[in-house]
Amino acid sequence: MFAPLGHWIEGSGWPIAAADLAPWYTEAHPLLDLGPNEYDPARWAALDATRERLPLDHRVVHEKIWQFSAPTRFGSKFRERLERAPDVHLYTHANVVALEPRDGGSAIDTLTVRHLDGRTVTVRANRVVLACSTMQNVRLLLASTAAAEAGIGNAHDQVGRHFMEHLEMPIGTAALLRPQSMAFYAYAFGRTRMRAELVLSEEAQRRLRTLNASVALEALASGETPLGSFEANPPAELEDYRRTTRDSLTENMRDPTRPHDVTTVARHPRFALAVRQEQAPNPTSRVTLSRDRDALGVPRAHFHWALTSLDRTSLRTLLLTLGQEFGRLGIGRVQLRDGLRDADGDWPAAVSGGWHDLGATRMSASPRTGVVDADCRVHGMSNLYLAGGGVFTTAGCANPTLSIVALALRLAAHLKRT
Repeated sequence: MFAPLGHWIEGSGWPIAAADLAPWYTEAHPLLDLGPNEYDPARWAALDATRERLPLDHRVVHEKIWQFSAPTRFGSKFRERLERAPDVHLYTHANVVALEPRDGGSAIDTLTVRHLDGRTVTVRANRVVLACSTMQNVRLLLASTAAAEAGIGNAHDQVGRHFMEHLEMPIGTAALLRPQSMAFYAYAFGRTRMRAELVLSEEAQRRLRTLNASVALEALASGETPLGSFEANPPAELEDYRRTTRDSLTENMRDPTRPHDVTTVARHPRFALAVRQEQAPNPTSRVTLSRDRDALGVPRAHFHWALTSLDRTSLRTLLLTLGQEFGRLGIGRVQLRDGLRDADGDWPAAVSGGWHDLGATRMSASPRTGVVDADCRVHGMSNLYLAGGGVFTTAGCANPTLSIVALALRLAAHLKRT
């Protein structure tokens, strides 16, 4: 997640390395009630020899391990500890509506807090951490205009830019010759819910110039209609695979002598392919302020979600490569969702976000390309920090909660040291 795979991903590259966050992942696991900080597919498979893995060529496609919490509800899990903590004062129904700077705008002096009944309180702190979610952090920074008309931390018009979501949608269907392999891809070990999803190798990503994405194989519900259809005459854009690669997806569709040809595979159990893909950093995808104000007098957020051609190209390339590999290795067959069959077609109506608001206050080495530095401190401010998914420079393809908690723990350790 932290190092760019290649120059084709414009705006990629974190100012910290994966090693800087690694110990905090270990600390975050028990807080989220997860199992061990272990994500090697081979080690998970070794826990149960009856769980068969797909015979993949790991130079092209391999498994990515996911762990899922119960889910853990922080409000329930940590409420008693917060109430008993002697150094924590918790105020509910207290809405921060503005940050008031001092020292020429280089530090936060006070926070204005307002209740819906009209009461207003002023809070003063030596250091301030905003952890109000991506959208609300942006809104507060832009709405606090006492020292600068553009808002706080926005000298280079970066606050709100590079908003990212995880693209989530069903992208096709797979028919597997050995459906017993699915046990490893919908698996529970002890109290830890885990499953393996399919991703392109870094080598394949560099060669194909794609973003990070993972594909889950999910059993079709009873009576559910598969997406698209297995066709004897594939779309024209698949011809490159037929011409350049022996045992390609296209050839397998046309050769009835192969055991995994369309006429045979279509009779095997089918599984839905659900993708979760990162969005390429895009400065035009952004959060701004609208002219409307809420009940507390704060401008509401205006949201413009913009996708790029790389987002769509990556999605199609992933599915085509997966289909090519399934055919070449005799694993089964893959069918495209109809909305992805054309290289330059519109986005399928089923595309959506994963409710993972990321970016918009991204981490960067320079204030010209982001909002916070490697310590999550807002550029140009001596005592203002941000927490949450908004500091992500790139999104990766995994659910962000584990990384958000790890980054928060790292920020807490930094604040203790300083």
